[in-house]
Amino acid sequence: MSISIHKLLIILFFCNLCFADIIQTSDIKCIETTLQSADQDTLVIFDIDDVLLFPKDQILRSENRKYLKELSSRLERLVGEEEAQLLYSIIFEQRQNGPVDPKMRDLISNLQSQGIKVLALTNCFTGAFGKIKSLEEWRCHELHKHGYHFDQSWPALKAKQFHDLNKQENGLSTKNNSIPMFIRGTVFTSSVSKGKALQAFLKYAQLSPKRIIFIDDKERHLKSVQRVALAHNISFTGIKYTAADDLAREALNKQRAELQFEVLKKDKKWMADSEASTVEASKSILK
Repeated sequence: MSISIHKLLIILFFCNLCFADIIQTSDIKCIETTLQSADQDTLVIFDIDDVLLFPKDQILRSENRKYLKELSSRLERLVGEEEAQLLYSIIFEQRQNGPVDPKMRDLISNLQSQGIKVLALTNCFTGAFGKIKSLEEWRCHELHKHGYHFDQSWPALKAKQFHDLNKQENGLSTKNNSIPMFIRGTVFTSSVSKGKALQAFLKYAQLSPKRIIFIDDKERHLKSVQRVALAHNISFTGIKYTAADDLAREALNKQRAELQFEVLKKDKKWMADSEASTVEASKSILK
């Protein structure tokens, strides 16, 4: 009995923290409790990567970004930038994601059923990339595949590119066609801050929420949106959601990652961890 009471006290502690400006938690119960106070004057915003979706392959996870960058640089030196971009697009097309917590789908659906606006805000590029004709369409399809339908909150709002914001903020070369935009319930920041992209969206949608609740795994993104909220006199609750960190505790298998990139270069195919581990094991037996 004492153990269950202890757990209850921990949950209550985290849930009480949820009413601060920005709090940190890995417990979805904290998010559930915060969202109970949302109403139709509230805009609820979700980041995608490491909040809703999580890469199944170890090398593609955020904590292994440094070694992924090393492998990517090595690949670019071998095949050139254009061919490397094609190969990266193959990773995007063939990789497998899973939910950080399947309960998030129900949370979002419940909000939408109450008429509460829900938005996805992702630090992602737009336009063509390698084999992918439209990164924004690819990402929206990925969300739908996993049961996230942000478009249901914005049925009458047409897609919009924020050209002026792009010119002012991101400093991209003229060869890069990535533009911050809204489409199907998702705001793509391209390379501007999430706060600036959200500000452009609010103006376009003619939306003036009294409160914003934003769930993201990066504090800099939370603070970026917080600054915009404060500038517009909007109450702000930010949740730094770190549950994905608990899903990624094992040490990186560098040998497997190198094999995956070898096969990618040679066969233009992305091998999942399970397949790459089987190939690794077979090689060990033959030695």
